[in-house]
Formats: sequence, C-alpha cells, structure tokens
Amino acid sequence: MDVVKPPRFALGNKIRVIRHPEATGFVVGLYGPIAPNSEQVYRIRLPRKPKSTYTVVREGQIELTESPSNTTAPAIDPAPAIDGGSEIFRPTPALRVAVPTGVRAMEVVEPPRFAVGDRIRVALYPEMKGVVAGLCGRVGPGSEHVYSVRLRRKPKSKYMRLIERQIELAAPSLPTVPEIDGPTASRGV
Repeated sequence: MDVVKPPRFALGNKIRVIRHPEATGFVVGLYGPIAPNSEQVYRIRLPRKPKSTYTVVREGQIELTESPSNTTAPAIDPAPAIDGGSEIFRPTPALRVAVPTGVRAMEVVEPPRFAVGDRIRVALYPEMKGVVAGLCGRVGPGSEHVYSVRLRRKPKSKYMRLIERQIELAAPSLPTVPEIDGPTASRGV
C-alpha cells in the first residue's frame, strides 16, 4: 500500500508548469491522491485572453513560484517530540490549509455511481447498451465522473468516454427458460 503524502500546494498558490516556463497560474482545486503512486492531483487556472484555461496536473508537473498576498502558506501544528526529544520519533504534524479569498472551497466529493463491470445504457439512446470498462475520474464539466464505456457493436466493440448523467443502469437481463407443456413435452413426443 502506498503512503499518502499531504498536498504540497494550497488553494490559491501561484504555480508554474515545469516543462512550460511561460505557463504560470493558480491552484483552484485539490482532487487528492488519485494519480499513479498516490500522487496528488490539482486543478489549475492559467490566465489567458480572452478566457482563462483550466487544466488538471499531477504534483510533479508544477512548482511553487510565490504565495499570493491574500493567503498564508500552510501552517504546521508543532508536535511534541516523543522519547526524549529525538527528531526521529516526532509524530507527523497535522496540516492546516488556509483558503484564500476569491477561491471557492471544494464541495463534498460524491463517490461514483457506477462500478467497473456494471451493465449500462446510454440515456438518450436506449438501444445503445454496454459495460463500464473504467473510471476516468472527476474530469467532466462541473467535476462530474467520467467513465470509459464499452458499447457492444458488430463486428467490433466500440469504446467511448461518457459523463455520469449520460448513462444509466440497464435492467439486468434474465436468462429465458423454454416453457414445458405437460409430461409429454419432456419425452419429446
């Protein structure tokens, strides 16, 4: 099991994308440790004209440039040392994050409605049935869950990415059993 590290960046921190030095922006969302190896994932806003660009990045892809003036850096509660004041036995400190003004606080995250393997159908096209092949995360509009769905098509299945409101659970199909008419039907007469 991977050890989950606390987030390095707080909401409102000014950051720079490492591979693109001209791309600077602000952290506007914390998604949590959902990247491979439990790496933290952030939603960032890159100011552009005429509209700002929003994107999702992993913690290793950005670095802190400066802390904005309307927020404070994450404060760490001092923890008393255990066992004679040795630094080795100091417990992990609790992290307090100050939410800057002008940035909306994150709302409660709902768990995904569908699991991998659930039989579904596309909401507007009931004849399109398939199976949830994977969960892509909360990357849809309004942080909706996005699913990778395998739709049954002939001669080959088709994969699509759909948001949560575009799919619904399909009624489970029960196997049909042929009806038997009386005792003669079982003998084949």
